[in-house]
Amino acid sequence: MIELGKSSLIIGLICGVTSLSFYGLNIKQQRNWFTYARISYALMTIAILLSAAALMILLLKHQFQVQYVYENSSRDLPLFYLISAFWAGQEGSFLLWTLLSAGVGIPLIFMTQIYDNEDKVLFNYLLIEVALILITIKSSPFKTFSQTPLDGAGLNDLLQNLWMVIHPPLIFLGYALYGTLYALAIAALWKGQYEEWVRPALPWTLMAWLALGIGIMLGGVWSYKTLGWGGYWAWDPVENASLIPWLTGTALFHGMILQLQRRRMQRTNFLLAIISFLLILYGTFLTRSGILANFSVHSFTNLEFDSIVLGLIAFFLLYGGYFYSSHSRQIPISKSSIAILSKEFSVIIVIGLLIISSSFVFMGTSSPILTGLLGKASNVTADFYNTTHIPIGILLAVFIGICPLVNWQRTTKKQLLRQLLVPLLLALVITALAIKAGSKNPVALLFIFASCFAIFSNAVLMLKSRLRKRVSWSSSLSHMGFGFLVIGIIVSSLFDDSKTVNLAENHPVEIHNYRFTFKGVHVSPDGRNQMVIELQQKKSISVATPTMYYSKRNEGVMAEPYVYRTLLEDIYISPLEYQPGIPRGVYRLIKGTPEQIGNYVFTFMRFRFPPVSSPMHGMMIEAEIQVVKTGAQKSAPHVIRPRFVAMSLPTEQKPVTLQNGEISLRILQVNADPPGSIVVSIEGIADEAVRQNVPAQLLVEISRKPLINFLWLGMVCIVVGGLIAVRRRIGELK
Repeated sequence: MIELGKSSLIIGLICGVTSLSFYGLNIKQQRNWFTYARISYALMTIAILLSAAALMILLLKHQFQVQYVYENSSRDLPLFYLISAFWAGQEGSFLLWTLLSAGVGIPLIFMTQIYDNEDKVLFNYLLIEVALILITIKSSPFKTFSQTPLDGAGLNDLLQNLWMVIHPPLIFLGYALYGTLYALAIAALWKGQYEEWVRPALPWTLMAWLALGIGIMLGGVWSYKTLGWGGYWAWDPVENASLIPWLTGTALFHGMILQLQRRRMQRTNFLLAIISFLLILYGTFLTRSGILANFSVHSFTNLEFDSIVLGLIAFFLLYGGYFYSSHSRQIPISKSSIAILSKEFSVIIVIGLLIISSSFVFMGTSSPILTGLLGKASNVTADFYNTTHIPIGILLAVFIGICPLVNWQRTTKKQLLRQLLVPLLLALVITALAIKAGSKNPVALLFIFASCFAIFSNAVLMLKSRLRKRVSWSSSLSHMGFGFLVIGIIVSSLFDDSKTVNLAENHPVEIHNYRFTFKGVHVSPDGRNQMVIELQQKKSISVATPTMYYSKRNEGVMAEPYVYRTLLEDIYISPLEYQPGIPRGVYRLIKGTPEQIGNYVFTFMRFRFPPVSSPMHGMMIEAEIQVVKTGAQKSAPHVIRPRFVAMSLPTEQKPVTLQNGEISLRILQVNADPPGSIVVSIEGIADEAVRQNVPAQLLVEISRKPLINFLWLGMVCIVVGGLIAVRRRIGELK
């Protein structure tokens, strides 16, 4: 399988170059080389598919002599996670991108045949595909060790999640589809089809935007459910690397619609199509290089790829720049005036705001590079993005609300005022209710008003369109989704109420109108123990189960939150620290601190590490404890040295008995962190002197996130609206 994977990539490269050559010959000689080009493309796709299948089989069969398989999987991984290990590492993700790009090219061939520009489009597209194959060969997932390890290092615990199966493939599908936009734009410039290219390119633009958008949104859901990744969005540079081309893609398809309707934005659309793909490559550079290693929680680190990806960016920048600069003067420009009270003007403003937004995110994300050139690399904080996007977000919501109320060419003031009446009144009512509920933040109120205005104006349009045709459903639904999304972000962020509390087992605590009672730990066979917390509100009782476990791969305790959902809010429970209880007859001895227990004083002095006869069973730790009997039968200090086998298989720790035979002592736990402590079980002390139980303690952060469901509702509306738009635009091509 290893050799099959390697050789298939080489064959795929040869077939890709062959197909590229045949399309080039067809352009140059105007002869029919299409059959040979298509056959070569099909063989290339099959070869890449075989290589991907070989890697998947190696993963499923636990072939740990393969470095990639060892680093990203283990024998105990469930099937779903073994599959997702395919794209968990850099090498596998490049192979996935290459495979998806090859697959996307097949329907692209059929579509371009209809519009008689197959040779030029596929020539440009194959430049991208061949470059991806070269990178995949260089970053081979089939490198091997000289010896075969018994087991793999395993998949990163944070990646062992259902979303890992879905999120990365959608992101890379989006990347592959963005390559079609670049190819279609260059081919249109090459052929001089400055107007004709938009109609066939629009469905591809929408599909690219939708795939990347769903991937980003699912990443947000995943982050929300995974403690330590900054909630649903943290302005992480790697998250931003996908967001930037998504924003320019959003601007692009709005520009394409404007070009179809009003013959505007011709030059801008070509630029956006070219730049969007270049931003995909730039995001790849940020992700794969070592530049963001200190600034992102989930970036790859491989300095050897800096020059390769930078070379690709330079090539496709110069290649696209050449075609644009040499044809830009021939691109027609509409010289007619634009009425301010028109849909045309509103769409142009929206496009401008999207471009400004992407520019700010680009600058913030690139700050480690820019500041590194000037001296010491540093990153901007989330405040930079939040502050710059306050006016952008408000203006976007306002103009998204105005768009449905005005005509493409011109709308009179009287018509606009009549259309504004209902959405404005409803938005004002909701804003007044927010003020009555206690909201005094002017920025939050502006966002709520603008978002409600966008929602209600588009809802009115949907109701009207239902009486006629459904042509506006896709845009109205997506624009309403934007309004819901903004409300969810603003309200859940600005009115987030977080409290850190220590929950003692079976001792209820009142927070956020809920009674929280820690009920103990549910031990899971896979080691991911659940902290059982009972939530009670009035007569309703639910159980929350946040997770805490030790990760061997990350060498530390990992935690996953639990989200208790209601219609109007989420209760977000994040476990921070767990302290096991100390039952009757069990005591914690702190190094150097005398502890009076019954008629005895125990002082833990120090740890000792005697030789171990069988290292396979763990490390032997010896605790030196001074014991003094007090009272009428006072005795001289006596030293005992009970032993504890750390990291061993489950076994009973042997007790140590005092010389007088009265009591025996057994070590249960050791803690080497300063000052050092041990937990011991002591038998033989009179019952009346034995200390009572100390309950287990769970330190948690409990957050109340109001209206967070509006965020998820907004995402769903945007996706459904996008799907309707894709279906409609594909139907228009038939």
